[in-house]
Amino acid sequence: MKSFFKNKALSVVLVCGFFQIACDLAASVTFFPILHFGMYSEVAVRPESYKTFEIVVDGQKLRSIDFRIHLWEVICKPLYMYDKIMYTNDFEKDKGYIKKGLSLFGFHQLYAIIEPNLGNAVENEKTFTIRYKKHLSQVLDKPLSRLDIFQNEYQYRNGRYFLIHQTLLLHD
Repeated sequence: MKSFFKNKALSVVLVCGFFQIACDLAASVTFFPILHFGMYSEVAVRPESYKTFEIVVDGQKLRSIDFRIHLWEVICKPLYMYDKIMYTNDFEKDKGYIKKGLSLFGFHQLYAIIEPNLGNAVENEKTFTIRYKKHLSQVLDKPLSRLDIFQNEYQYRNGRYFLIHQTLLLHD
């Protein structure tokens, strides 16, 4: 066993891997990246309302039916993730586990160093808009001169969804 830990790189990888697995198992039923234990036994209920994005490029609205499903996902996913980052603190629970784990092993200073990188540091709107416009230009394979992104909220009434609110989210 002593000779096993002579290889420092391997030792670091194993310790980090063990720490990752311990945090994953402590926080959920997911054993990343290998296994996911879970069972879904409830009927999905229709939400009363939902939000979606409307992307307007050079005055033309992008429609999902004009793209293959995986390409549409590449177009929309950054917007959903940006929205999630803007309105959630979804790493707070994990930060607590990491802080507690590092404290157990006496690594208080290490947590102070890595803590700023553990959260959802929100990019400012202009930076995200510039990056997303470049990303969308590459996906669509054409230069974009104007980009407007709206967030639409729909509500379910009388057997269908109605637009109840539209917000201009990004403009460039």
